[in-house]
Amino acid sequence: MYLWYNLSLQKTPHVFAPRRGYGQPTREVIVPSIPQTSGIYKIVCAPTGKVYVGSATDLRSRHNRHFRLLRMGEHYNKYLQSAWNKYGEAAFEFIVIELILLSFLLEREQYWIDKLKACNRKKGFNLYPLAGSSLGYRHTEETRQKMREAHKGVHRSDEHRRSLSVSLKGRVRSAQTVQRIRDANLRRPLPSKETRQKMSDTHKGRPRTEANTRAIIAAHSKQWIVTDPFGVEHAVTGLAGFCREHGLDRSSLRSVANGEYRQHRGWKCRRG
Repeated sequence: MYLWYNLSLQKTPHVFAPRRGYGQPTREVIVPSIPQTSGIYKIVCAPTGKVYVGSATDLRSRHNRHFRLLRMGEHYNKYLQSAWNKYGEAAFEFIVIELILLSFLLEREQYWIDKLKACNRKKGFNLYPLAGSSLGYRHTEETRQKMREAHKGVHRSDEHRRSLSVSLKGRVRSAQTVQRIRDANLRRPLPSKETRQKMSDTHKGRPRTEANTRAIIAAHSKQWIVTDPFGVEHAVTGLAGFCREHGLDRSSLRSVANGEYRQHRGWKCRRG
């Protein structure tokens, strides 16, 4: 079934295709009834009532992509794919919840993820608790190994690095999003001793260029003013050691100092 409506309009359908019940033969559906605009949608599994919540700049294209991957058995959401394999296409509905301007997509997606409890494994299929972020999700060891293999030997060009930097500068997250990221980071355990040893071994013997050496020396000699969550300022020389001592991420704190983020785990930073 492909149905779309705006819940703010008393759940009154604007356009819909006749519903086919679970277990009935697949009927031909007019996909163009789904608007080609931005909005929030959910995919509902009728037998279980579980939902997948998402946002899209083009709802019709997003619908087509989801169902194409599901039919091919290659959907990136293993829980949704498993339910599809078990119950079949006739058991799933693609429903548009809201038509939303692009600037409000993530905010409204987060609202519906929370409201419908889409990350609760008993009620939903969503993998990530934060809209547009993978924070809070733990990959399997098999997946992590695939990611490591995929990134081995990959070197980004200077142009690519600059484009990434430009795309991140000036990005301001809402207070609610910042708090959710902070909470997720606080719940995340520190790397085990074995993991830290592996990280250390990986960097041992790696030759440094003269430019890298100069950059490291400059970074350790810089003066920083770091403000803790209680408003107490600390004069810091060498950000790396300070971050290790307080369980912070140096790159994130530098991003705060550069104006890319407002805070990191409640800490603020500026150049001294």
